[in-house]
Amino acid sequence: MLQAERLQMIRELAEKEDILSWERLIQVLGVSKATVRRDVDHLAAEGCIEKTRGGILSLQADATEPSLQLRNVQNMSEKRRIAQAALSYIQPDDFVFFDSGSTVKEVAALLPPSLRFSAMTYDLMIAMELAKKPVIDVFIAGGTLRKHFETAHGYMTERDLLDFHAQTTFMGADSVRLGGGIYGYNMNDVRPKQVMLENSNQTILLCDHTKFEKTAYVHICELKNIDRIITGAEAREIVGKTFQELGIPIDFV
Repeated sequence: MLQAERLQMIRELAEKEDILSWERLIQVLGVSKATVRRDVDHLAAEGCIEKTRGGILSLQADATEPSLQLRNVQNMSEKRRIAQAALSYIQPDDFVFFDSGSTVKEVAALLPPSLRFSAMTYDLMIAMELAKKPVIDVFIAGGTLRKHFETAHGYMTERDLLDFHAQTTFMGADSVRLGGGIYGYNMNDVRPKQVMLENSNQTILLCDHTKFEKTAYVHICELKNIDRIITGAEAREIVGKTFQELGIPIDFV
């Protein structure tokens, strides 16, 4: 079992049972006590759970943001289809902003080695994927590191992004709601996303079907600021014609 799967199981168990003993976790996960302790320490460092003397106490209600590890294994087949479709919106010699997020990261991973263009991101994991491509010029927005999510934020990040203008921004989202627009879990990501959106010719939202009408609390932008949405075919029934009636083209893949 992957660590990300174990972390999700611990979260779900803690939410249902409130207090979990080490013995209970060992029994359910089928791993050693040392492995359970490492997983619990990881979740505690992220603020998802609180360790107590006899076990762990869930803080799930106050910490709804999935971990980076979990994001990188959820709905991967759908995310790869979305990323593959996004490649057609990159032209040679373009300058492209890559927002943070697992679906956006898949675009970087699937880029053909021969496609020459320039890219900028504030996500270190995406920068590393882009750096594997020999003909892409990669720019990294600096700033304060957000630990466990490997992204930069703050004044320096915003200043670096403001120095560039892109043909396209590939944006990720934690929540897409008809009545409100694009939302995230974390306030630190808001300004980098907004600066990219404001300084590009078009913004393409990349999101899997689970993001529609999901609850997240930090507002990023209105739907009218998005030029195109690429999502999985799984979202067709969820979205229906509603978003298209707003005049936003949607690619179902």
